[in-house]
Amino acid sequence: MDAEPVNTIICPHCEAHLDSNDDLCTHCGSSTFVGQHPYSQTMATTPAVDSQGVDTQTQFLNQAWVQILLILHLGILGSHLYWKTNYSRPVRVLMIVVAALYTLLALWVFYYAWTQIRYGWQAVFG
Repeated sequence: MDAEPVNTIICPHCEAHLDSNDDLCTHCGSSTFVGQHPYSQTMATTPAVDSQGVDTQTQFLNQAWVQILLILHLGILGSHLYWKTNYSRPVRVLMIVVAALYTLLALWVFYYAWTQIRYGWQAVFG
């Protein structure tokens, strides 16, 4: 009897079926390694869960005020965090678009402020 390679694995946290090469669950974002992670000497961490079995990190990320603070502080750099939330796909795409627009606005404000400072220095120092 020949051994067949395993093509799928089951997430230890949410029991979703995943590709055997996935390091993280595409559904809940938790690590797919139950024991020793092949790339490190430390044990793979499992997500912290509350008494109902809900991932507390994902639960924290799903709060609206957390998303607003992330967009204001990280802008487009936080896209991976926005995508991990349990919101619907259109809402997640909207959060990324808003973050991109906010980032562009912030860059424009910085550029405008820099040009005003530079022209002010030129007027003072000639």
